[in-house]
Amino acid sequence: HAPAPAMHAELTRADAKLARHYFGVLTPAPSAQDETRYAARVLADVLGDSGGSRLYWELIDPGLAEEADFAYHPQDHAGAFMAFAMCDPDHAAEVEGKLLDTIDAFAAKRDVTDDEVMRAKNKLATQATLQGERPMGRMHALGAGWSYLGRYIPLEEELGKLMAVTPVDIAALLERYRFSPRTMLRLGPGT
Repeated sequence: HAPAPAMHAELTRADAKLARHYFGVLTPAPSAQDETRYAARVLADVLGDSGGSRLYWELIDPGLAEEADFAYHPQDHAGAFMAFAMCDPDHAAEVEGKLLDTIDAFAAKRDVTDDEVMRAKNKLATQATLQGERPMGRMHALGAGWSYLGRYIPLEEELGKLMAVTPVDIAALLERYRFSPRTMLRLGPGT
């Protein structure tokens, strides 16, 4: 399968009933079949987890945004990185600028630290383990593995590949995926 075509696009919509400004960014990422999906999961956590991530310190901690997130979504032969922020409309331009500056600087500098990577891996491994202990969580993982890869992937194998991710792996991934081209969406009361 050829990868899904990526393009740069912007869409802005206004809705007077809204009280917040919403900003989303979508860029290409590894597919569910790509072995770099483990590094992509760690990268997304370092850059945009709800607490202690780069976007958290740039946008949420100083009170500019109420929410800021960067996530990785692997799909069948395509993947996406998605950044999101919600804020007061008066801070819209500043929040958008800081979000884009943060992800662009991360892609350019590739300066992820060992501590950031270890924290992200430990958190993701804990989540995967807990998910694997619930029937619905394990069935979802089994179904995704079978649908995307055509085989069963034991939790131990998944955890081993996740825990093997290094800052060098993330830097290599950022060489390949520089968060561009990007599709951006703005939605707000007077956007």
